[in-house]
Amino acid sequence: MNTCEDQSEPLGESPDVPARYDAGIGTVLAAIDRGATLGILSAADEVLATKQLAERQGRAINAVRELHTESTYWKNCCECHDSWPCATIRAIDEACA
Repeated sequence: MNTCEDQSEPLGESPDVPARYDAGIGTVLAAIDRGATLGILSAADEVLATKQLAERQGRAINAVRELHTESTYWKNCCECHDSWPCATIRAIDEACA
C-alpha cells in the first residue's frame, strides 16, 4: 500500500476490501452485512437489526409451536389443554408464521 509523506497510510483506503466491482459479495443480505461491518452504510445497520429481529421472532414462534402440540391420547393441546388446534396454533397458522 502507498504511504503518505509522513509515512502514514492514506485516509479512505481499506486494504481488506477487494477492488472488484462486487467485492466478492453474492447476495443482497451479504452486501448489507458487509456494508454495516465496514461502517459505510448507516441504513444497513437498521436493515441488519430488522433481519436479526425477524430471525429471533421466527425462533420464538417455532418454540411456541413446539410447546403447543397435539396430545397423543386426547384431542387437545399439551400446553394449554384446549381442544386441538388451540387458539395459539390457530393464530400462528392464520399469520402464516
